[in-house]
Amino acid sequence: MEASWYIDQIKFEITGGVLESELDDEGYKKIIDMTLQEINRYYDETRFITIPASSCIDLEKYKDINTVSRVYRKDGFGNSSEEVTSFTDPTQVQLFSLGSSYYSNRYASNLIAYSTMQSVLSTTSTDLNFFQDKTANKLYINFTGGAPEQITLEYVPELRDVNQISSDYWINIFTRLATAHAKVITGRIRKKFTQSNALWSLDTDILTEGQEELNTLRETLRVNANLLYPLD
Repeated sequence: MEASWYIDQIKFEITGGVLESELDDEGYKKIIDMTLQEINRYYDETRFITIPASSCIDLEKYKDINTVSRVYRKDGFGNSSEEVTSFTDPTQVQLFSLGSSYYSNRYASNLIAYSTMQSVLSTTSTDLNFFQDKTANKLYINFTGGAPEQITLEYVPELRDVNQISSDYWINIFTRLATAHAKVITGRIRKKFTQSNALWSLDTDILTEGQEELNTLRETLRVNANLLYPLD
């Protein structure tokens, strides 16, 4: 979604399409930027990137990466010259395939690779164990089984633009959070500048409403940060 879409949604929530907003488009853009900065603290939707492997990776080259959550080998170990053997559990291989020497060799190769993987995982020095130094913007990776040519990083991106938000859940959260900020700012304006000799008065309760919505949303996001699946 473009920033203009969010601004239209917030404006309609504040004015109902009847009144003129106390804020201009520049003010709403500042609210969008402020909300984007805040939501970076809670955003946890991951993405993947495959990059050259190294025991020390300079993340300055990859501006989109905020927090690395997992590191994967792009290819598995194996003895096959035609195709790299995967870490698939050999017990899952179909038994009828053992009738062929090709599949028998593949089965044996999978068994060796799977056994090796289990041994690696049981050691103190775990393969692909990593540490991210955010101060120096470096990623340090331990390759117990030898460094491959490429690795795949699963990471949480740093949101720099609202266009990066793609899922319905986070679009909804961002809209509600930005709207709550707009209500607070609008409410403070209305409390500071009161009308005189007017046939109607503006609702100043919008300030309290916005503050309550902000507190509720922040608590929801805080709780969801500790859950496997978010509670909407």
